[in-house]
Amino acid sequence: MSDRWTITVPDDVADEVMQQLAWGDSRSAWVVDAIERKLAGDERDRDAASDAEPIAAVANAITIGRSDAEVDANRELVRVATDWLRAQDGSIQRSDAPLAKWQREDPNPRAPRTEKQLWNGTIVKAWRASEFVDDTPRSFAWVGGED
Repeated sequence: MSDRWTITVPDDVADEVMQQLAWGDSRSAWVVDAIERKLAGDERDRDAASDAEPIAAVANAITIGRSDAEVDANRELVRVATDWLRAQDGSIQRSDAPLAKWQREDPNPRAPRTEKQLWNGTIVKAWRASEFVDDTPRSFAWVGGED
């Protein structure tokens, strides 16, 4: 059995990897190092999130984004959305959320993103992965208690 894997990435990501390589670097060694750093960072993020207050824990647990700036922007979006969810009385649906406001205030470098991208691509993913949010196929409720 071989220790080699094939990982398919979008062209723009491959271009970014190639731009970051120094002369003489091995692409495979650089990619393995980048993956190891990312996994180690994810472990630190999960550890920090578990020790943080519940809203920050929900936000810090996600790593959605192609760059640190995108990950940070998505975490801020989730923090704002989760803080809003906690303030609601009972279950909410997508139609209850102030997505237009969040869209206008989106700090993501890829902004403006659609409301669907904000909701399905970031907020819902974070909430469904969190023990502090109860979800059904179409609604969400804060169950994390008060800070």
